[in-house]
Amino acid sequence: MTRAARRPAGVRYVLVAAAAALGIAPSLTPAPQAQSPGTVEERTVTYPSGRATIEAYVARPAAAGRSPAVIVVHDNLGLNGRFRELTTQLARAGLVAMAPHFPSRAGTPASEPRDGRPQRDAVAGLPWFETIADLQGAFAYLQQDPGVDAGRISAVGVGWGEYRVWKLAEAAPGLHRAVVFYGVTPADDDRLRTIRTPVLGHYAKLDYLVTARVLKTKQLLGDRFTYHIYPTVPGFLGGGTGQIQPATGGSVISLPAGSHQASAQAAATLAWTRTLEFLKGS
Repeated sequence: MTRAARRPAGVRYVLVAAAAALGIAPSLTPAPQAQSPGTVEERTVTYPSGRATIEAYVARPAAAGRSPAVIVVHDNLGLNGRFRELTTQLARAGLVAMAPHFPSRAGTPASEPRDGRPQRDAVAGLPWFETIADLQGAFAYLQQDPGVDAGRISAVGVGWGEYRVWKLAEAAPGLHRAVVFYGVTPADDDRLRTIRTPVLGHYAKLDYLVTARVLKTKQLLGDRFTYHIYPTVPGFLGGGTGQIQPATGGSVISLPAGSHQASAQAAATLAWTRTLEFLKGS
């Protein structure tokens, strides 16, 4: 198992890692002809968004045929190696997974967690409406991909990305499913209630400020919004501090000292299972 980069003391984070094995590093070379179950093909692509060009990491199942797809929306540290791994995990599960790197519109390269401060500053400087336009561009890109089932394109957002997934669901009625982990729900109730996309939310009971909004969101969306609150988790994939570790089999959680490791690991495994079942549903 690869050890995650350490965070400063006091940072709250819980992460969901793969339920599938993670034995590969990102590669831009084509996969070999003989494919084993779970093998993925990986590459970096660019796509237009207005006058800008956005870079994205794409991982897809190596097997032939059209697959459902998912857009992975990173947190406020940008498209680092952890989010590439999460994208690869989704591809291993049978989804074409695309992770845009939003600061690339300004020429900021993707970075690793140790370079977090410049990356965080680059993400923080992005106007929210531009990031929504960039998400719509990613959605259009996947719709044109011959390996994608255009009627089953979903989105997953973490922390900073959670808000953007909500806004994408408002702007793109054709979005198949949306999954949100720990983040701010848009405050415009009139726009929020127009969402027709089914949404799955994962929240931490001890993260009071974020989780307090959940009941209001349920009242607005009714059956279109399913949520789970995990009772022993202090901050679920928390807004820019989420870490994902490569592992062989099972979910891996990284927690601050004193946290309830076993119960939080069970929460992460359950959230990952629920997410895959939701995304792959008809």
